[in-house]
Amino acid sequence: MHPEIISKLASRYFSLTIIPDQHTTKIQVEENDMVYLMEQLKNAPELHFELLLDITAVDYKDHYMIVYNLFSLKHGHKIMVMCRIAHENPSIVTISDLYPAAEVLECEVYDLMGIEFISHPNLRRILLSEDFEGYPLRKDFKN
Repeated sequence: MHPEIISKLASRYFSLTIIPDQHTTKIQVEENDMVYLMEQLKNAPELHFELLLDITAVDYKDHYMIVYNLFSLKHGHKIMVMCRIAHENPSIVTISDLYPAAEVLECEVYDLMGIEFISHPNLRRILLSEDFEGYPLRKDFKN
């Protein structure tokens, strides 16, 4: 992405941290700004990140990092949005109303990491059986 777009984005959010990377713009945002940021990334004409590629999460033992990968077909650039959430009772607001593909991707993160997506229309296990105990991608998971 062009540096002026990145600086314009950074000026809108007090909690935004830009992480330099050669191939993909990476930004970290506080949980309270995350949904608004995602709306801006999708709807601002100079950004237009209309395609959600993936959602994943990383367990750092003391917190989780939710990672959203977006792509702009119009401008041909990628961005990675990261949001830190608490390890105790992990949850974050869904973006499935903005990106319909998030509905399934958030279920996958819930199924494997146990992270709740607030206001998700149908949050459930989709890879593991309903009676499976635990979340296999957490660092504290025991077989």
